[in-house]
Amino acid sequence: MERAQQGPRPGGPAAAPAGGDVLAERYHLDEQLDVIGFATTWRGHDAMLSRSVIVHVLDPRAPTTPEVLSAARRASVATDSRFLRVLDALDEPIPFIVCEDSPGTRLRELLSYGALSGVESAFVVREIADALSPMHARGIFHRRLTPESIIITPNGNVKVVGFLIDAALSGEAAIPGREPALQEAEDVRALGKILYACLTQRWPVPAERPQTKEFGLVAAPMTSPEVSNTPRWVPPATIKESVPAPLDAVCVSILTPRAGTNRIRSVDQIVRAMNRVIGAADPDGDLEQRVRALAGRAGTTGTGMTPRVHALAEPVQEPLVGDDLVEQAEVQRITREAAEQREALLAERAEAAARIRDEKEHQAQAEARARERGNSWEGTRLYRLLRWMAPLYVTAMLVIAVPGMIGSIRHNDNAARRAAAERSATPAPGPVAFTAESFDPTADGGEGGENAAEAALVADSDAGTVWRTDLYTGSATFSGLKPGTGLLLDLGRPVGLDGLDIRFVGEPTAVQIMTPRDAENPSRATVNDWTTVATDYGAGATTRFSFDDGPTTRYVLVYLTSLPRVDGGWQGGISEIAVTA
Repeated sequence: MERAQQGPRPGGPAAAPAGGDVLAERYHLDEQLDVIGFATTWRGHDAMLSRSVIVHVLDPRAPTTPEVLSAARRASVATDSRFLRVLDALDEPIPFIVCEDSPGTRLRELLSYGALSGVESAFVVREIADALSPMHARGIFHRRLTPESIIITPNGNVKVVGFLIDAALSGEAAIPGREPALQEAEDVRALGKILYACLTQRWPVPAERPQTKEFGLVAAPMTSPEVSNTPRWVPPATIKESVPAPLDAVCVSILTPRAGTNRIRSVDQIVRAMNRVIGAADPDGDLEQRVRALAGRAGTTGTGMTPRVHALAEPVQEPLVGDDLVEQAEVQRITREAAEQREALLAERAEAAARIRDEKEHQAQAEARARERGNSWEGTRLYRLLRWMAPLYVTAMLVIAVPGMIGSIRHNDNAARRAAAERSATPAPGPVAFTAESFDPTADGGEGGENAAEAALVADSDAGTVWRTDLYTGSATFSGLKPGTGLLLDLGRPVGLDGLDIRFVGEPTAVQIMTPRDAENPSRATVNDWTTVATDYGAGATTRFSFDDGPTTRYVLVYLTSLPRVDGGWQGGISEIAVTA
């Protein structure tokens, strides 16, 4: 590795820094750690505040120095404790940057001894993404996330190193005018790679580069031409069956998405996906034990930005996965997921049948109790007395009432004619015009809409036009990313709902018909603000929902919760919806 010069620079007014030097009468340079381009990195000591710091000493003549200093000053707004924050940045007489130091172990080093568990992996990625979220909102991006730029402290906390600075030191200065979405995509893709590495102890090396080790990790295996025309990294679950399906789906969505699939495009989406995996687990405690176990075998100090790799143990070296095994494992994984999905669907249907059976049994028991009460009445003395008196009473009443009955019959006949005329004037249930919009709340894990421009096609009376969901490769239940997606229908005015006829594309589709809890203001924030009025867990190509005493509503939500199988994954669609009221 290149070392910083220890003597004066030829032709320059300033001497290269050396161990023992003091910058700005405050920062002592103790140990040289690395040389990156025109910068030398030192572990130092802040004499004023008596703390360990990291000092990047820059070459005043290097053309990149102004950009590096500017990046450091922009990075100073990152005050979250999960960043190693910028403390100082001076440009005279020798330019340098001072950053926080932290004890811990680099993720690169931690992974050299084995993959992390699912919840540990989710925790590491969640912490990075959550720290980056407010920075992305301000249009500021890391752009250099790797296992080398992440530290796990002895307490199991996650620290992000080199925010903006690493990219600038590597000559990857931010391009003026570049779209923030493209820069955010860099960070999202890097987080997908870090998650992949944590789960598999493999690093996704781009196909155009030599498939050799990077960051001390073996290159992730790629599919053979028989599996896919374009080489792509195999899903983590193909390498390790213990990888949780939701995390496997996140990696696929970020790193190897197929056309039309539901992609993860923001760090906020990553945070939500990781939170669903972590739940109530305590992954930071697990990481703390892991880091302390390594430190116990060979003491680690400082930031992990060390001049050498600690020889804690012989790193785990697992054999590479052959193309034939990859293809076989991929087929087995898809088959297993299809079987699991079918079992889940059958279980849902069995649960619904059990509920219906219980309701019928309860109704039968209630009717039996009513009959028992009637039978007990028939055996009483009062019942026998009334049975003899009833005919006498009826005869007397007839004598009194016959004249009045004749007049009443005439009156009722006239009233019946009027009622029949009124009923003929009341219209029979008929079609209701409506508009449709996509319903995919971000609070539920969605993206605000799935193919929103196609939503109107379900009301155009043309069965050849279709609104489709995105394609999901993880499972029929939206790869575990959200509870569902659907269409919100606006009927224009409150009506008594009589029925819905829906033509689906593919089968079976699990669907719920819902009405808003707030009838005046239908929520678009979350499906939890809607009430289910009908459900079909295995809807066919043409399905009708009938309502004998239907709700009065202006808004109806057609909400898909499970999708039919298609080539490459699972995808649902609706060609037509007809509403009657």
